Amino acid sequence: MHAYISYSINNNNEGFIGTAIDNLIIQTGATRSGSEHELMAQQFVDIMSASLASLDNNQHAPVQYERLAWSGDMKESEVFERLEFEFQTDVTSRDGVESGTFTPNAEFPLLGEKNC
Repeated sequence: MHAYISYSINNNNEGFIGTAIDNLIIQTGATRSGSEHELMAQQFVDIMSASLASLDNNQHAPVQYERLAWSGDMKESEVFERLEFEFQTDVTSRDGVESGTFTPNAEFPLLGEKNC
């Protein structure tokens, strides 16, 4: 996503992505990087979730791909902060299991080894 956003800003700053980033910077006073994460959280989580599910042939429940779509500094976004606390905790648990920080368990088994 970062590569796509950066490419869009550098090659068409007046397009949707460039305008959206500029508006977020004005509204929030955030840095460009922070604004990129906020934009990804606002506009692309559902698309990333669907893409993960498609690439994985929908082997798991949709909520698993939703949890996986939230990553990195997107978890620091205002959008993430407004999500239900239980979902936030589940995202953190899923991320921890997939990254190897947490031990897989019955509620959060390892979903795969397709890390990039």
